[in-house]
Amino acid sequence: MPDTNTILAHTIIELILYFAFMFFVIRFFVRRHRAKHPKRPKVSPSPEQKAAAKAERQVQAKISNAIGRLDDFMVDSVYQNAFPDINILNLILDEIFAGQVVGVKNNRRSIDLMIGSRGGATVQVIQDSIGPAVAIDGAVIMDGEAFVEYIKKYL
Repeated sequence: MPDTNTILAHTIIELILYFAFMFFVIRFFVRRHRAKHPKRPKVSPSPEQKAAAKAERQVQAKISNAIGRLDDFMVDSVYQNAFPDINILNLILDEIFAGQVVGVKNNRRSIDLMIGSRGGATVQVIQDSIGPAVAIDGAVIMDGEAFVEYIKKYL
């Protein structure tokens, strides 16, 4: 009868051989599978596509900054209870809509927006509003993003 050290040595050797065999069996099946199903090549965008995407990101960043300034303009209008300077609004609208929307001041609290070739909308400061709220044709607008979306309906 073999002693325990011999049995332990045989068991360890058998485990090592078993794991080595399983390693090669699994490796065989993995290589066979990869041969039948090759990886899809990684498609990288062309330099023209990269340049176009970069330009699009820059335009979106410019519009986003302009919308932030539009928010500030609305806040100033509410605090002063009048529209400060129509030229600032026209510069902001020009950045967002590329000259399709122009503001014309009616009085201290009202601006007519000329949208495209059609008529337009009337923007008014809402008295005693909480936050940067203005009214466009009676609809309450609370931020620059909503202002832009409302104007896009007309375009």
